[in-house]
Amino acid sequence: MNCIGCGYCCTNCICIIGLTDKVTGLCKFLMWNGERYMCSIAEQYSKELRIGMGCDFPDNPYRKEMLKQKKSKSRHVKTG
Repeated sequence: MNCIGCGYCCTNCICIIGLTDKVTGLCKFLMWNGERYMCSIAEQYSKELRIGMGCDFPDNPYRKEMLKQKKSKSRHVKTG
């Protein structure tokens, strides 16, 4: 399954190059770009972290919610 940028992987297990924010507990490199979560240093380490290689957790609740929101948004655009 394709990665849709739901943020599940990065919020549930910070990778070996991630840095935990002491206030939020999230990785400091995890950023929301208005449409999806992105790693701000991903390009440098994409092979090592399997970034862009697909989703390893397709049943996670973050992914399901994001897909539901995208489907709802696309319906709204088509009919609105």
